[in-house]
Amino acid sequence: MDKSMRSYATNCSASGQCWVTDASINQVEKVCIRAMAGFNMASSGDPVEMMMHGTQCSPIIARNIIIHQDVLDINPTIGTYRIPYMACLPTPLTPHAQNSIASLRDINSMSKPVAIVTGAGSGIGEAVAIHLHNERGYKVVIADMNPTSGERVAASLGPNALFIQTDVSSYKSQAQMFKRAYEWGGNRLDFCHANAGIDDRQNIFEAREREELDEEGLLKKLNTKTLEVNLEAVVQGLWLFKYYVRRSEGPGSGKGKFVATSSAAGLYHMSQCPQYTTSKYGVIGLCRSSGPIFVKEGITVNAICPAFIPTNLCPPEVLKRWPKEHITPLSTVNKAIDAFLADDSLSGQVVELSQDEIYFRKQHDWVNESQKWIGEESDKIWDVGYAEPPKREGY
Repeated sequence: MDKSMRSYATNCSASGQCWVTDASINQVEKVCIRAMAGFNMASSGDPVEMMMHGTQCSPIIARNIIIHQDVLDINPTIGTYRIPYMACLPTPLTPHAQNSIASLRDINSMSKPVAIVTGAGSGIGEAVAIHLHNERGYKVVIADMNPTSGERVAASLGPNALFIQTDVSSYKSQAQMFKRAYEWGGNRLDFCHANAGIDDRQNIFEAREREELDEEGLLKKLNTKTLEVNLEAVVQGLWLFKYYVRRSEGPGSGKGKFVATSSAAGLYHMSQCPQYTTSKYGVIGLCRSSGPIFVKEGITVNAICPAFIPTNLCPPEVLKRWPKEHITPLSTVNKAIDAFLADDSLSGQVVELSQDEIYFRKQHDWVNESQKWIGEESDKIWDVGYAEPPKREGY
């Protein structure tokens, strides 16, 4: 909305609601059409961010528009005022205007970046999905095992969110979700947060009397579902993400951002859950090793390592006893996500999240010059060795 349009806003009430004059009906209709179609008016260079406020009128009536700005300069002669919203004239929209709204809604929906967040039915995943949708303008796929919580999150976000029930430990389930997300987003995929995770499903320190043998007298296999969900699903998620980013259409096509949830346990350790710790170390290794390669084609790969965040994963007895001063808020997660979104050069990074701060963590120091050479200078030799997958006998 330009300054000439702003000058139409008059008759400000004490509550801050303003109406436009009859003389500005054509101007108002243009603004209403774009706002009703869901456009962020700031995207066209206007510093005023506008969005639809759909609870005031019927679909064929001009809607109220929320202006998200503390102050708006209406007229230099009367000063600056705080205006929460401006109401369009409550007159029926013309058929042309209604058609324009429908067309613009389609265009706007198709042009939005598309994100997948796994484990988005609660906790970290839910917070990131909401942040991407509300603050970053993404269409978001809520991928989760739990239909009740997943549908709740998607419903709260509206038509630009889609719940897909997904078991990330099943490659087929995750692959079907990626395909559907890509198609729903208009043949594009821009962001993936591989966040779904579980704790250890079986104690590796099992007491002697609880160790079980099978019918052949062999010790039964340890339940390693944790590794399937926390690590293998992340590897497969990156594999799928790369495929669809390369085939994306529209603005920013061919570029994407992949974020995986590791843990502070992946930097230190957690003796109570060795498999969980192992999986989170693995996520860091995946991101550090693949990030510098993928960034060459416009795909960034990074990991977050949250400290203690109260989620459904945490045992109730731990939540009861955990000191509040050692809790990391979900807002810190979104701070890290924003850092990755803001810088296309960040890839292969590991970010530790503790309380209100984020810390970019480097790998361990080299112990000597030989290890430094192996780590930094031997790539050309390894590149030759792995130019083609080595042929092995027996496996």
